[in-house]
Amino acid sequence: PPSITQEEIESMKNEALAAEKKAMDAESTAQELTERVDSLKKNAAALAQEAREKQTIAASKRKIFSTGPSKKAIEAEKALQAAAKQRRLAEETQKQLDAKQAEIVQAKAQVDRLREQIEQTELEVAQAAAASMEKQKRVEAQKAEEAQKAAAAEAQKQALDAQKPRRKSKAERRKLKFTKKQYIIYAISSFFGGVLTGWIGIAIEKITFILLTYVHEVDVVAAGVS
Repeated sequence: PPSITQEEIESMKNEALAAEKKAMDAESTAQELTERVDSLKKNAAALAQEAREKQTIAASKRKIFSTGPSKKAIEAEKALQAAAKQRRLAEETQKQLDAKQAEIVQAKAQVDRLREQIEQTELEVAQAAAASMEKQKRVEAQKAEEAQKAAAAEAQKQALDAQKPRRKSKAERRKLKFTKKQYIIYAISSFFGGVLTGWIGIAIEKITFILLTYVHEVDVVAAGVS
């Protein structure tokens, strides 16, 4: 999945803050509407009570030969109309309150959803960062191990090279130094070489060449000249 950037997380946080502010504003409005509904209902009840009282008074003072409603009856009718108006206003305000409460529920649900999404996203980002760091550590450890192995192999190679006898240069090999054993080898070989030379005409130079190249490791050019 595509990685979430820090800008996207901040955008979700801002959206959550906006939803939270919307919910708080709706709660404040709902509180005002609740108080208004209560006030309207109280006014309607008081006006209805006032109308009943005036109707009672008007009925007790009604004249037998009266041709129209009394003053108290007219006031009672007006009170009833005012009470009905207050009830209608209370019902309309209650509808506004119900809508606002639904808005509050929706806004709070959005806030909870966004917060959960933000927490999950931040957790995933943190896990991805930790995995990346762990991978980088493994790569660095592997490189360090390989470098260590290479250094050990190089050190071992140098140690083996140091143990090997150093091959002499051509100039050094041409400076002959004889041991007692080599004197004996040369003497015996030269004797038999002389015998063979006297017999077949050649041999001493071949034996000398072999001795020089094998015993003293003289280069073939120098050994051939000898």
